[in-house]
Amino acid sequence: MRITYSPTADIGLNKILVYGKQNWGEEQAYSFFISLIDEVKLLKTYPELGQKYYPKNKTLGLNNLRKFIFKGYQVFYQINPDEIYIYAIVAKGADVDEVLG
Repeated sequence: MRITYSPTADIGLNKILVYGKQNWGEEQAYSFFISLIDEVKLLKTYPELGQKYYPKNKTLGLNNLRKFIFKGYQVFYQINPDEIYIYAIVAKGADVDEVLG
C-alpha cells in the first residue's frame, strides 16, 4: 500500500518545516519532520491507527476520513484499496473544515 499526499497535505508539511526552522533551528526542524513522516508511514502497516473523523461541514463530501495526532499536529487521511490518501496535516487548533474544503 502506498501513501499519497494531497497538495493541501504537501503545503501543510512545508509550513511545518518552515515553522520548525524559524523556531527550533534547522537540525531540530528536520528531526521533527522526519519523525512526522515516519509516523505517517506507520499507516501502511496500521491503516486504522487513527480514529474516525466526521467533518462538521457535510457538504465537503469527504467520507470515511480518519485522523491521528502527532505532537500537536493532526493528520487527516482516507484508506483506499491501494493507498492511504493524506488529505491534510494541520496544527491541532486549526479549522479543519476550512482546510479540507
